[in-house]
Amino acid sequence: MRKILLSALLGASLLFLFSGNYSLYGAEPGKRPKIGVVLSGGGAKGFAHIPVLRTLEELNIPVDYIGGTSMGSTVAALYAMGYSVDELEKIARDTNWYYYFQNRSDRKNESLRQKLYFKEYPFTFDISSEGISVPRGFVNGQRIGLFLSRLTWEYQHVKDFHKLPVPFLCVATDFEKGEGVVFDKGNISESLRASMAIPSVFNPVEIDDRVFLDGGVVNNFPVKEVRDMGADIIIGIDVSGRLYKKDDLDSLPKIMEQSISFLGERKTMEQRKLCDILIIPDVNDMGAQDFGRTDEILKRGENATQLQMDKLVKLSEQLKAFNVGKSGNTEKERGGEITAHRIYLHGLERVSKSIVKQYLDIEPGDTVTPDKIDKGINAIYGLSFFERIRYDLESENGINSLHIYFIERPESHLYFGVAYDTDVNAAALLGFQFNNAGLKNSELILKGRFGDYSRFEGSYLVYTPIDPGVWIELNSFVYNLDFNYYSEGKLREVYDFWHQATTISLNTFYSNWILLSFGIRKEFYFIDGEIIDPGSRSKYEFDIFSFYAMMKIDTLDDYTFPRKGFYLRAQADYVTTDFSYYDRMSGSEKFERNMVVTRIAIPLGRRFAFQSGFSASSLTEDVAPPSYWFAMGGYQRYEDWIFPLNGYELMEKTGRHGWVYYLDIQYEPFNDFFITVKWNEGKVVDDINELYRYRDTDAGYGFSLGYRTPFGPMQAGLFRKAGERDYSGYFNIGFVF
Repeated sequence: MRKILLSALLGASLLFLFSGNYSLYGAEPGKRPKIGVVLSGGGAKGFAHIPVLRTLEELNIPVDYIGGTSMGSTVAALYAMGYSVDELEKIARDTNWYYYFQNRSDRKNESLRQKLYFKEYPFTFDISSEGISVPRGFVNGQRIGLFLSRLTWEYQHVKDFHKLPVPFLCVATDFEKGEGVVFDKGNISESLRASMAIPSVFNPVEIDDRVFLDGGVVNNFPVKEVRDMGADIIIGIDVSGRLYKKDDLDSLPKIMEQSISFLGERKTMEQRKLCDILIIPDVNDMGAQDFGRTDEILKRGENATQLQMDKLVKLSEQLKAFNVGKSGNTEKERGGEITAHRIYLHGLERVSKSIVKQYLDIEPGDTVTPDKIDKGINAIYGLSFFERIRYDLESENGINSLHIYFIERPESHLYFGVAYDTDVNAAALLGFQFNNAGLKNSELILKGRFGDYSRFEGSYLVYTPIDPGVWIELNSFVYNLDFNYYSEGKLREVYDFWHQATTISLNTFYSNWILLSFGIRKEFYFIDGEIIDPGSRSKYEFDIFSFYAMMKIDTLDDYTFPRKGFYLRAQADYVTTDFSYYDRMSGSEKFERNMVVTRIAIPLGRRFAFQSGFSASSLTEDVAPPSYWFAMGGYQRYEDWIFPLNGYELMEKTGRHGWVYYLDIQYEPFNDFFITVKWNEGKVVDDINELYRYRDTDAGYGFSLGYRTPFGPMQAGLFRKAGERDYSGYFNIGFVF
């Protein structure tokens, strides 16, 4: 009987020890077991990891090792570096993640040249000796790369991830070999970029002559890898979920997510079995791109943690025997200053270092912050010479070195876009850019609009290392436009109008938002119709030689839907004309034109913005080509002399002098969708004495709906002339060129 009782007691003791007593798994007797946390990839679904980390802190369960894949690697890395759970939640909620899935830099960071020449092209293709290159991904990773560098700023100099406050690793996929690779050394932000390089979404990442893709392709849940770091107990959070069924594959993001998940599905199932506590948030109905559901995802993570609370509490109780202190990270100030004692530029072959240094605006010995480095890099990236720019910090013996790595784009590029609007119908937009064409630091730009309103333009720019920046430009353009002639609100005639001009100019810029330009221009006009001499059907030609001075300021954050910023263009032209083609005309052979165009946008809270603008133009003589007139009406500014007036037809009001202003209230109910209420008013006269007398003005009002699409802005509006009952509609998609 005694033997039976002893056996029963021993069995009960062993059962108690091994039924959920995680402190014994792999731990040496008498030593606290090491806890490893593993976070899977899953895009936006990865935010469900954060509530789990909060619960571990509340239960005083320490995190001794941590690792992850893709979004899981980012959350894991930030926690390993000391980010608090509150900070992680703030990043998840407040970050505009869709913004980082774009290639183009902020408009405020774009170079003046980019704003002047390439704003109308949504698609860009590189041209090399092998032909036109198809992008390796929708997103080159420039924006997300800088964002990760900012988040990891304090530990950029740490090259051994085991030396972080919590030892860390992440996983990426070797593109050539198709196998998982563990990153536990190197540049931490670049390692995270490699781990989340989703195939066909982000460009692959090259590190040490190897090309990497998202770790989720082959190992989305690196449990074994974290256990190999020394973890005795593994707490795993897997948000990868099940594969989608046929009916669920209803969007491109889900299809791409499914294509990635196929290979890693079996591996994930194997890794789940290695977890001591496995938490699986219910996010099967969500996609990797559902960043707009952040609060819901966080709640799902919290709910899943509650389902495993008994096991977590039991582990917490057992750890008390080891006098575990309060665990968790505390919030602190981020992005502190350092001194960049040395600066190294890598990868510059075709682009001059002097140009790069001019835009970088950081010298050895300067104090730098993430903001300052981002500003310089964004300014350089805005030149469009580079596919990607990243930086790294190293520190040795108190000497800080800033390394900036450049990946140059091919020297030639193809730009493409489409446009349609109810004023001038459909058009295809095509452009070519050739860098270092003939001279170093030069560009040859060819642009064309093919449609009812056709325009062709060529520019040759030569940049100099002079500070402030200077470029010399030779430009030539020709366009053919139907000139609408109205009388008493009725379209009377449509004339064939050709305009050709060649300009040589000196341009100086003090930043990427202010430009001064001085030029000499030779122009030729051909007009088929009776604009100049009513009643005559003869053809007229103008031959013009002119001088101009122009100042442009542009700080708008968006050209079509600005929320903040200011725009000013002030120009003075001195023109001499040749009237030899029609001696019967009277008038001076010289005249001047003064023109000003302004826009301002002021944010009103998070979703509203107030916008206003004023334009005016005036001639000193009566006889001048139409492109020096003031043509008012329509919804877009196709040429410098055409000024929109909502509610009126294109060029419905024309004269030698004019002004127009507008007042808009813009509302953005959700990202990239806009509702705008509009009012505008203007006046066109031939007698300058009547110009600023506030009477006999033309006004219109209405509203528009707008949306940013991959092809450019899309807008639809309904407007009405003030004092009249007639309504007019407008629709456009794409940029104006």
